[in-house]
Amino acid sequence: MAGNSVSKGFGNWSNTSGNGFPGDNIRDISLTNDPTARTGIGAYNLQSRGLSYFGRLQYTLKDRYILTGTMRRYGSSNFGADNRWGNFPSAAAAWRISEESFLKDNPIISNLKLRLGWGQTGNSGGPTDQSVQH
Repeated sequence: MAGNSVSKGFGNWSNTSGNGFPGDNIRDISLTNDPTARTGIGAYNLQSRGLSYFGRLQYTLKDRYILTGTMRRYGSSNFGADNRWGNFPSAAAAWRISEESFLKDNPIISNLKLRLGWGQTGNSGGPTDQSVQH
């Protein structure tokens, strides 16, 4: 299996506050009794982009022994201009014990598998806008 993904995101934030409202049930920031008691800041300025390629190979022998390898190569504008790509491999081995002759006709165990796996994970964090070319 092989594939790729492309993403583009924008971040925004806002913060407003006020006091001196005419009543406890009034929460419209424009209805404060004292306009100087209002504050508001915000931005729509955090852009991030990502591109990744991924693949998985799986090999099964005698419906009992299974080997799996995966790789994801992920590039993000959040990683920084000099270190834009990360590699995230994983590997696994499995043994379907229930397919062995000593368990094949067992009335209690229908599917027993022992699996060992290893992998690296990661993420690019939230939008930073540090390396995006405008």
